[in-house]
Amino acid sequence: VSRKLLYGNGHISAHGLLFCRIPLRTRRVIGYIHSHIRIKGYNDKFQVLGNYVSDEDFNAAEDDDIQERIDFAKYADDRQKKIRNVLIDIPSMTKYIRDGLNVKIKMYIPGKQLVKVREKNGERDIISYCVSLTERNMKLLYTLAKSGWSWDSKEKRRELEDKDARILVAYTGDREHPEPVGFVHFRFLKEDEAAVLYVYELQLDVEILARKGLGTHFMKLLEDIAENWEMDWIMLTVFNRNERALNFYDRLGYAIDETSPTMTENNSNKNDPNISKPSPLEGYRILSKKMF
Repeated sequence: VSRKLLYGNGHISAHGLLFCRIPLRTRRVIGYIHSHIRIKGYNDKFQVLGNYVSDEDFNAAEDDDIQERIDFAKYADDRQKKIRNVLIDIPSMTKYIRDGLNVKIKMYIPGKQLVKVREKNGERDIISYCVSLTERNMKLLYTLAKSGWSWDSKEKRRELEDKDARILVAYTGDREHPEPVGFVHFRFLKEDEAAVLYVYELQLDVEILARKGLGTHFMKLLEDIAENWEMDWIMLTVFNRNERALNFYDRLGYAIDETSPTMTENNSNKNDPNISKPSPLEGYRILSKKMF
């Protein structure tokens, strides 16, 4: 295996061959093998100098690759843990204009920026805004859930201030007087031997944004981020009683994940398109969409 092919970013070789960039996860797994062994041939496993590469070694390479992709997505500088702004590479998706609505989307990094926003009732920090909007939209659903969950503002704030939290905030208004109208909280995680972009919250001010399409735009933005940083899946959790959200994700191609309580209990098909059917087993379900 050519190291130029594995690690090059795309160039013409002296022999006139075009070496294109191979996805990071492929380069790392093959690169692990290349750096440790010489491949003679293969049957059902890699045959190396008359021996086999063990499943443990290959699984270790895959695990390293998954963690490396997650860390690369999270940090621009892994040594200093400098948070990466994932919006830099997709500037066209940070603006949304429709039906007189002009929205800009910015990334807020908890613990790294002291960002305040101006609202009708004065100035509050971003985290307080996110907690307040989530409570306004979700408190009743927490109460109705059958999973023993209850609304807890302090716990929600701790969740949003976690070092792994990544928050995108949508604003209207000018630079001097921005008004938030919604946000997304997501994280890059390892779930069930896969690199995952997990959506913790997607909350919009429905009084301003009802049927304006910003929710769909937010999810397309998250899918672009997941693809850019080579996440295998997007995952999220939805209350069973939140029929509007279930229908919304159904339209976007999300299905019940095999780790969802509804899947575990019913042994259902992972790709069952009927994700809107209520389940009496749990108060929530886990949905997912494969990126690669």
